[in-house]
Amino acid sequence: MYAQIGDIVLSNQYGFSGFSDEYGVAIVEQPLIDNKPRLQRTGTNLIKLNFSIVLHKTFVNIEDEVNKFQSLVVNTTPVEITLGTGVLLGNFILTNLKRTIDKTLSDGTVFECTIEIQATEYPYDIVSNSGTALTENSPVSVASVPVKMSLAGQIGTDVRDSQTLSKGVSNDLRSAQLQPEKRAAKMKQTILKIQQIDKKLVNVYTLTSNVLRLANEANSLKSRITKARGDLARLKSFCQINDVESAMSANNDFQSNMQNVGGLTAPFTKSYILRRTV
Repeated sequence: MYAQIGDIVLSNQYGFSGFSDEYGVAIVEQPLIDNKPRLQRTGTNLIKLNFSIVLHKTFVNIEDEVNKFQSLVVNTTPVEITLGTGVLLGNFILTNLKRTIDKTLSDGTVFECTIEIQATEYPYDIVSNSGTALTENSPVSVASVPVKMSLAGQIGTDVRDSQTLSKGVSNDLRSAQLQPEKRAAKMKQTILKIQQIDKKLVNVYTLTSNVLRLANEANSLKSRITKARGDLARLKSFCQINDVESAMSANNDFQSNMQNVGGLTAPFTKSYILRRTV
């Protein structure tokens, strides 16, 4: 196969005529008074892919194949895109589909056409929806639900992807060695894979650091909660014997401890959440 877009395998039945990818970074200009603005990098742009495919009536049902891609575009369904070399490029959404009719039969039936597909990176993982619903409730049919993966899942995926990319580096280097005429192109591909591996390893390092940080904060939070529960028990006992003054004092202690608990919960409500799968 040449590539695979979701469940659609671009095999020899398709005339795979072109492919391009686009990588970049986001740069903003910070204005300065009486001076030229400064440039600042704000992040990495989403990867964009372009496919050009020739469909021939001799090999495929053109309308059916076009409808497959059109459905993905209309529904903005996130799909995995894999190259024929086995390299997983990631999850993407098909954003545009252009069809150019090249040949027709005398009755107007399309005999050959070219479709151009544009895809934009979808930086989240796709998890199949395995839930159930009562049929009498007429639930909406959902093929897949995009959700963020747990920290453990992200770490495992990035490590496996790095291993796969490293095998691709080995293949590119062997090809460069055996085919001098393609050396420059293969080395360029190798550098791209190295950059992807480095990005994934940095992500693993960051995730691991945050897991350790949150683990320490979790222990502190547990001790604060234990203390707050003790104050809460004292408050309850004073209320049971109608001791208002002591209850008010215990309530003040409880509220003070709860402020400390609230301060320690902040990291758990931000970008990195300690999940049970870690």
